Amino acid sequence: MTTATPSAIPMARSWHDDDDLRAVEAVLVSGVLTGGPVVEAFEAGVARFLGAEQAVAVNSGTAALELALRASGVGPGDEVIVPTFTYIASAAAVAAVGATPVLVDIRPDQPTVDPAAVDAAVGPRTVAVIAVHLYGHPAETGSIAAVATRRGILVIDDAAQAFGAVDAGRMVGSTGTACLSFHASKHLSTGEGGMVVTDDAAFADRLRRGRDHGTVGAYLHASLGSNHRLSATSAAIGTVQVGRQQAWLARRRAVAAQLGAGLPQVAIPPRAGAEPSWMSFPLRIGPRRDMVLDALRHGGIDARSYYPRTLHEQPGLEGVARRMPAPVAARAARELLCLPCHPHLSDEDVERVIGVVASAVASG
Repeated sequence: MTTATPSAIPMARSWHDDDDLRAVEAVLVSGVLTGGPVVEAFEAGVARFLGAEQAVAVNSGTAALELALRASGVGPGDEVIVPTFTYIASAAAVAAVGATPVLVDIRPDQPTVDPAAVDAAVGPRTVAVIAVHLYGHPAETGSIAAVATRRGILVIDDAAQAFGAVDAGRMVGSTGTACLSFHASKHLSTGEGGMVVTDDAAFADRLRRGRDHGTVGAYLHASLGSNHRLSATSAAIGTVQVGRQQAWLARRRAVAAQLGAGLPQVAIPPRAGAEPSWMSFPLRIGPRRDMVLDALRHGGIDARSYYPRTLHEQPGLEGVARRMPAPVAARAARELLCLPCHPHLSDEDVERVIGVVASAVASG
């Protein structure tokens, strides 16, 4: 008698159906494949969902960060504070505009940037901080804003992993400037794509020029820019996906509640006043992390170490970034792992994940 291999549980799942296909078909029939009303409708839908005043669609989350920095006037000679525990795009965008990323530590109890570390890193050339909302956990926006106001620097929210996250009763992106990603692994997926949401109309105009070679009229370019336009086919998919987000966010939060109840000793609870959107579910395992990862993968569960190296350790940033002490992040890189937490998991899937983790932790 053979035992059936359990079906795989993916880390993320990009869900598309006939509604997406019809939306893409309509774009193809229209012949307007770049820009136009479909992109504008997508921008309006995201802005409405988040409660933002303006939204500017671009072709990736990294492009969103880079354009937001350029439109803010950040460039050579400037420094921008970035948490070291994040994906490299957060710092690479800073380097792309000619500024220096200053890498700082995260909070001891959360995977997000420590406001005290931000304050300590501000120097005479500091112009901005990128607040990364990791795993869907919102960074401590109030404290970061207080530091930024007192120090006279800008805040740009990197909400690539936090679509729909709430802090102190406000959705991330409803005020200030936030950058989104629509990569296939994200809450709202167009395959590739991104967006900057802002409450500043003049800033949004600069972003629109910047994504399209500085264009202000027919073959008239008021400034130098590049091509960061989002295709209309991607925007069509995105518009359909926006309509699913309320239900999907509710399901993500239900999955997170089930995981948290089943793994209370290793789960990282949300900060008071924060309502994560749970792109993934982080666990603080400790030195046994890699053993637990192996057990999950052996059980067909696609868990990940996000991230096994801090930006301090990335060779590509050698000689590019300024590094501040970050012992908490260094420990997190050795001890944290992330479980799937997407809306297409069944309760049975979640119990299976809990069982494998609990067994691996107990045996370790």
